[in-house]
Amino acid sequence: VVTETITVNVEGNQIRRGIFRDFPRYYEDAKTGGKLPYQYDVISVRRDDAREPYTRESEGNAVQIRIGDADRFLERREHTYEIKYRVKNQIRYFDQHDELYWNVTGNYWNFPIERAEAVISLPEGSRVTEAVAYTGGQGIAERNYAYRKVMNAHVFETSQALQSREGLTISLSMQKGVIDPPSASDKGWLWWARNGALTVLGASFLGLLGFFYRSFKRVGEDPPKGPVFPQYEPP
Repeated sequence: VVTETITVNVEGNQIRRGIFRDFPRYYEDAKTGGKLPYQYDVISVRRDDAREPYTRESEGNAVQIRIGDADRFLERREHTYEIKYRVKNQIRYFDQHDELYWNVTGNYWNFPIERAEAVISLPEGSRVTEAVAYTGGQGIAERNYAYRKVMNAHVFETSQALQSREGLTISLSMQKGVIDPPSASDKGWLWWARNGALTVLGASFLGLLGFFYRSFKRVGEDPPKGPVFPQYEPP
């Protein structure tokens, strides 16, 4: 479960009625190397401590949350948005450890980010084996951040401003068992996500083949021929 707090300065230029929040739509499947979709469940969206309308769309490689009222302009001042949502398939399971790999800010913002902070709360007694973060644009792994641990919370904070299309990504490796492994239903969903398209294609092909075979047996097969008699004289 993720709660994002985003403070923006509205000048009536690019931000007029609201903001867009773009989440990654796919992630790389460690087993097959293909793409699998994230599962997002938006719980609530608020602006300045009040409920705010929003819509959800799929935009290319992103799941886009469009926040704001199309018939209402925002006041030209700072506004604080709070987006709360649930996301599945975000934990990577390895033989010796599990990992939370999370793109905190996303890399789709057209604006610079003065400051970004991520606070990850784990169950009491959880043992973290590695905590690292990356800053910069897509595919760039700079280390402009500070890290500290407060009780069971792990805090990452940028040490310098992020420019347009730059973001903060964290990686938290922990001992096995802190987070439950995928359930039977989760594994079934993953299997369908990996093989669903091929299964539907194969079933469609078999169904079409069966239809043509039955149709041929019903109307396309020639009737059996009668006996053939020798003719000894020209007709």
